[in-house]
Amino acid sequence: QGSYGKHWDFALLVDTVPTTGPIVRDVYVNAKPIPEFQIQAGQFKEPFAQEVGIAATNLDFVERSLASLLYPSASSAYRSPGAVIHGDISGGVMQYWIGAFNGKGYAAVDTTNEPEVVGRLRFYPWKKHKDSALQGLAFGGSIGHGRSRGLSNELSYNAANPTGVFTFIPQFRINGSIERYNGEFTYLKGPWGLRGEYDQLMEARNGLGPLQFGGLGFFSQPNIVGKAWYISSTYLLTGEKKPENGVPRVKHPVLGPETPGVKESGAHRLGAFELAARYAWLHTNEPAGDFTFNQFTPEFVPPYNNHTDEITLGLNWYPNYWVRYVLNFNIDQLREPSTIGQVPGKYYTVLQRIQFRF
Repeated sequence: QGSYGKHWDFALLVDTVPTTGPIVRDVYVNAKPIPEFQIQAGQFKEPFAQEVGIAATNLDFVERSLASLLYPSASSAYRSPGAVIHGDISGGVMQYWIGAFNGKGYAAVDTTNEPEVVGRLRFYPWKKHKDSALQGLAFGGSIGHGRSRGLSNELSYNAANPTGVFTFIPQFRINGSIERYNGEFTYLKGPWGLRGEYDQLMEARNGLGPLQFGGLGFFSQPNIVGKAWYISSTYLLTGEKKPENGVPRVKHPVLGPETPGVKESGAHRLGAFELAARYAWLHTNEPAGDFTFNQFTPEFVPPYNNHTDEITLGLNWYPNYWVRYVLNFNIDQLREPSTIGQVPGKYYTVLQRIQFRF
């Protein structure tokens, strides 16, 4: 990523060993005549929810929370071709985004005659008040509207658990509007960080008749509704200040290079250590469809009204500003299995990540 003069930014992000999708993730240009009014176009993350806005290299945990399953373009790393108008008001005291996207993922063909529209607001009221205990408080929300096309074989959201241990609920044919809502907050105070979020997704199933096995005429079924929330906390044991979307400036690295902007202390210790914990909850309601009264194509669509949750405990180690090691222990609790052969129970997973900055 880089800039061309004062008023143009650009970025190209590639995944050289992608597990899904193409190599190119981000490719965009951002025009910024003034900070308060900027225009970005290309392929990039849709501006919905605070977890999307945090880079993968700066996440507090190895994986995003269960709430991320409800985000736009979740199957393509939250990226889609589109354009967005955005800006920072009063030095970031207020931020806004409003954009239109393909909504179908990486460079995919749009199947509907309307774009996916996403809007987001984020407020940092006390950002410039250094003496206020609320200086590190930010809050906001997002809203999204899109449309699915059943004749293109489009399905409800993919409920595969982020850790890969189970699929929470099956996917179903959808047709019609897709609505999303989000509320979020972040509070940072010295070495401590606290984040929380609530998300809701509603997917319509209008006129699905000939798309269902056995045929259902042109009857519609109730919306599929997904709801999720999480709360997480982190604490830097070695006293560094917790950044909102970045790497803490390690005071005493194991070995150099030294942290930019931090005065050389001459003491090499163990780097920075951070404890992390998160609780996430997800519920989905797929109401039944009873069409047995139809004498030509009688059918009954079974209901699913399931929920799952996840507890994550983590340790982040920064040997220096340029290297990070993340260790997570997850307890994934499957309450009501929706897949034949699975039983309710707890799944224990250990995840690790090591990353280098250049």
